[in-house]
Amino acid sequence: MKSLIRVSLAVCVLSMGASSMAQVFVETFPDPLGSYWGRWLYQNSNINSYYHATGDPNPDQRGNNPQGLWIADTQGLNSGVGGPTAIINFNPGFGAGLASLSFGLECFVESRVDIYDMSSNVLATAVFSGGDFGFGHEDIITAFSTNGIGGFSITATDGQSQIEGNTSVDNFRAEAVPEPATIAVLGLGAAALLRRRRK
Repeated sequence: MKSLIRVSLAVCVLSMGASSMAQVFVETFPDPLGSYWGRWLYQNSNINSYYHATGDPNPDQRGNNPQGLWIADTQGLNSGVGGPTAIINFNPGFGAGLASLSFGLECFVESRVDIYDMSSNVLATAVFSGGDFGFGHEDIITAFSTNGIGGFSITATDGQSQIEGNTSVDNFRAEAVPEPATIAVLGLGAAALLRRRRK
C-alpha cells in the first residue's frame, strides 16, 4: 500500500511539474530576415514574407519594415497574395502540443485577429484600429488552450481591404507542454524505480 501511495504521489508531482518542463518557442525577425526560414515558425506553419510571395527572390527583402515581417499565408516564391483575410495554420503535429500563443501586430487597416484551437474553436479575438506606422508591434494578442492551437487569422473588418502587405507581425511566443502520455511514461518509470528500491 505504501508503494502505491508513493507511485501516486510521484505521478502527481510529475503532472504538476509538466508546466516546468514546457518548451518555449520565440520568434522575432531581425536581419538577415530570411534566416527565419530555418526556425520553428516558418518550419511549422504556412507563414511567409509578403515580398517573397509576390515574386521577390531576395529572402532578406523587408521593405520599410525595420523589425517585423510583412505577412503572407502562402509559402514559396511568387506563391500569391490577396484578399481581406490571411490565415496562418500550424502543422497539426506541432499545433497539438501548444498550450499558449502570443504575438504583436501592426495592422494598417482595421483588422480582427482570431486565434483558434485544433478544433477551430476561437480562443481569443481582438480588433485593432490600424493606421500606426511606428512598427512597435504593440498590439498584442494572447491565447491559452487545453486543445492545442491550430493557428490564427487576420481579417480586414471592412471585408475588402488587403491584409497581406498591410499587416506586420513580430514577437511570437508559444509554449508547448508534454503530452499526457509522456507524463504517464515518466510515472511508470518512477513506479519501476520504487519497485526496484523496495526489492
